Amino acid sequence: MQPTTLNKIVSLFLVGGLVIFGIGAILLHQFGVDRLTDAIEPLAGEGGKTLFVVVSGILLLPVAAFAGAVSEGLTAMIIREPIRWIVRKNWALVFLRQTHAAKSYSFWKERFAEVAAASETLSGFPLGVNDRGIAVGLLYDKKLDSAIQWAESHYSMYVLASNFAFLSVIATVYLLLTGTWPNKAWSILTAAGMLYALLGVSIDRYLYSYEVALRQGTLSLHAQSTSPSSAKTDCGDRPVR
Repeated sequence: MQPTTLNKIVSLFLVGGLVIFGIGAILLHQFGVDRLTDAIEPLAGEGGKTLFVVVSGILLLPVAAFAGAVSEGLTAMIIREPIRWIVRKNWALVFLRQTHAAKSYSFWKERFAEVAAASETLSGFPLGVNDRGIAVGLLYDKKLDSAIQWAESHYSMYVLASNFAFLSVIATVYLLLTGTWPNKAWSILTAAGMLYALLGVSIDRYLYSYEVALRQGTLSLHAQSTSPSSAKTDCGDRPVR
């Protein structure tokens, strides 16, 4: 069951916290506990250890948000662009074992295109250009709250998993540049496993979040065409998987 409390803000802080943890681990590895403690101690001594702990705690959230936002921007360029390319390549979907997710998405995309083409409501829209955007608009227009939460939680999982994929790449690059050869070999194997799993999850959630919108849009338009009085009916607002 997808966690319905997950959203983009939660993902931002989760990723930012992981970035801070990683930076802390790198600093400990490079300088050691004693040298790092000696460097921090003068800062704590200026206002007292209690004040230092309080200020550090207050700054932790904005720093985590900043680190998460930076990671989000880099992920969009480095990870999500390749994902959008992968979903159009059948051999890549087969390799990542996501053909079922792609077929289910394509089925509802085709059904939505058929119903939208016959709908008077969408007669002036450029159908075929951005059907997913139209479907998302219908989802919010019909105020299908449970379906919206379902789609948003899956898309947030896509955001989180793709961010983790980016962090795994960065961690691997660091290990490759700093480790000995045995560490490099294990790093490559670990990175391959993590990227394989994370890319698979990202693609699955990416396709399914839009599939929900396309499915609900199809059902809404179909209900409107068959029964005008039910145009605003909450059609199938409890999607199951």
